[in-house]
Amino acid sequence: MKKNLSPWIHQLRKDRQSVALHADIETDVAVVGAGIAGVSSAFFALKYTDKNVVMVDRFKLAYGATGHNAGMVLSDFERGFASLVEEFGLELAREGQKEIDDAWGLIDEMYTDAHLSISFSRFLGYDGFSKSDQVVSCLKNNFYRRKAGLYTEKVFIAENADFLHQIPDEYEDLYTTVSMDEIFSLLETKEKSFIAAASIQIGSINSALFCEEVLLYLLKKYPQRFSFYEHTPIRKLVLKENEAILDADICTITASKVILCT
Repeated sequence: MKKNLSPWIHQLRKDRQSVALHADIETDVAVVGAGIAGVSSAFFALKYTDKNVVMVDRFKLAYGATGHNAGMVLSDFERGFASLVEEFGLELAREGQKEIDDAWGLIDEMYTDAHLSISFSRFLGYDGFSKSDQVVSCLKNNFYRRKAGLYTEKVFIAENADFLHQIPDEYEDLYTTVSMDEIFSLLETKEKSFIAAASIQIGSINSALFCEEVLLYLLKKYPQRFSFYEHTPIRKLVLKENEAILDADICTITASKVILCT
């Protein structure tokens, strides 16, 4: 198997001490998994409650998917907003989408509180579309987004697209027709198969380094309420009426709440 050498993990501190759990422990909140989801969960649990938090990972901080990604920051569901509305209704879909949209603010909050100086690029990008059904699907998502009071993406369609007359009238104010040269400019390509583009907010960050810096901040900020253990795999989780027992090989963790981020 080809070895995966992550440039993100390569930038982590080599001198940071790694501690494994060697004795039974009790806590209010146990966070399992020390990737970006786990570190974020620990951050907000510590900031907005007075609970004790223990975070564990079977290997090392951010060595999973968090340390082996392209570094792109994107707040979106893998399925269109219109399909969420059709399955769950407008109100539930709106609440879910708003939580995703507001994730940018959560990253900013962590970044500011922890006084991070690592690079966090944030900019407006564009999705390219080469088929008419992709464009109509995007417009349908925007139609329901606007109906739900959410922001809508800016959609640009080539003025020579042969399907313009097929777009439903209810979508007519949700897009702008532009020249093909403008489409090429937005997408930074000369690929003639593209017929439309939609704006999307994206960013780029070393997610592994982000986790490490936030972790160090939490250890310093909450030394009495937060602890972190690596090389501590959870083999079994037993749920009881008022507590959970986590089997960590030679020892156990007893917690009132468990957050699984694996």
